[in-house]
Amino acid sequence: ARLRRVAEEIVARNPDVVAGQEASLIRLQSPGDLVVGGTTPATNVVYDYLEILIHELAARGAQYAVASSLEELDTEMPMLNLQTGTFDDARLTDRDAILVRTDLPPGQLRVSCPQANHFTNIIELPAVGLKVLRGWCSVDLWMRGEQFRFVNAHLEEETAAPIQMLQARQLLAMLGKCKTPVLLAGDFNADPLHRTGVTQTYDLIIAAGFKDAWAVVHPAEFAGGLTWGH
Repeated sequence: ARLRRVAEEIVARNPDVVAGQEASLIRLQSPGDLVVGGTTPATNVVYDYLEILIHELAARGAQYAVASSLEELDTEMPMLNLQTGTFDDARLTDRDAILVRTDLPPGQLRVSCPQANHFTNIIELPAVGLKVLRGWCSVDLWMRGEQFRFVNAHLEEETAAPIQMLQARQLLAMLGKCKTPVLLAGDFNADPLHRTGVTQTYDLIIAAGFKDAWAVVHPAEFAGGLTWGH
């Protein structure tokens, strides 16, 4: 139901490119083997957010395809099945993706050079074998005579502010080498109003030369443009 609403918002604005974060892939193994020390990963797909979104967009006459994507956190844990009384294994794979329109007239939008990578600095919990991977994906676009790089990044939460800052610095160092203009989208987990008082990631991005599209288009509603838990 939530992805249907997302599809409706996309169709209402008709963007050529969409950046998506936390595009979950949820898989199940029933019965599971984790509780008995098994290591077979769950492979039965229950929900594929990207597939659902693209299907819902197509149902509304909007044709999109994944141009670049990145798998991040991939974790699996036992889950009690109340119907059978046994334990299933539930697996969550977190993904970021860039969607582009495929229904534009020839020559209006050209996509090339898809790239993706993880950040070097991440949260790791060796005791449980968990790595909270974060990263970015990108494509080079030629659109109506303009050429630029479209980047979709997912930074760590502000609860791990030092790691978030290191990820932002790594991202900006990479983008600083681009020879074309860059449009940076993503889930930055960074409060522009600094109400947490623990990270200056937003200022770092602005100081690197980026302009906040929301602040430019809606200057009087700047505080109302915040996302996530801010």
